Amino acid sequence: ELERPRKAVEELESLLKSAPDDVACQAHFLLARIYFESAAADSATAQEYQRQAKEHQQQGNTLFSESAEAYFNSSMMAGTVKETLEWLDKAIDFDPGHYDSLKARALAYHALKDYEQMGTDASMMIGKRSADSQGYALRAIARREKAISEDKRELLEKAVQDHNQAIQLAGDQAELYDQRRRTHMQMGNY
Repeated sequence: ELERPRKAVEELESLLKSAPDDVACQAHFLLARIYFESAAADSATAQEYQRQAKEHQQQGNTLFSESAEAYFNSSMMAGTVKETLEWLDKAIDFDPGHYDSLKARALAYHALKDYEQMGTDASMMIGKRSADSQGYALRAIARREKAISEDKRELLEKAVQDHNQAIQLAGDQAELYDQRRRTHMQMGNY
């Protein structure tokens, strides 16, 4: 996540040798994700990364034990938004409060323009971590987009309240201010 995959690979590979199966399973899935998302300078390296990603995914599948984290990690390797949602649904069914899965599913619903479901997951995020700005930021976007698509102008004011809460919690993040600006533009508050 911090764009230091080499250090993560070293840590994860050490877990493959000494950790219990459920931890090794997660390490394989995370290694698969790193190799899958890594940019390669040439086609030979790209092919090698793809091979390693598939190998780690297969090994993770053989060690797979049911947990929200395992389902979440599987969702990161899914090839389509539909498959991603299927894995995330399993993660949330297993643990309804799994924050990372709620966040990922809210973002998937955003991609599908399902703002009702996005808002629901964002509200669940707020319930789980009320002092975290991300739930408020996502719910603000869901409310704004729903207001636009369904012509429900009253949701825009609620979206601004969520934007304000996200900014208050997170501080100086330019994206939060930009999202609030977009909502104000929809309201005609130039």
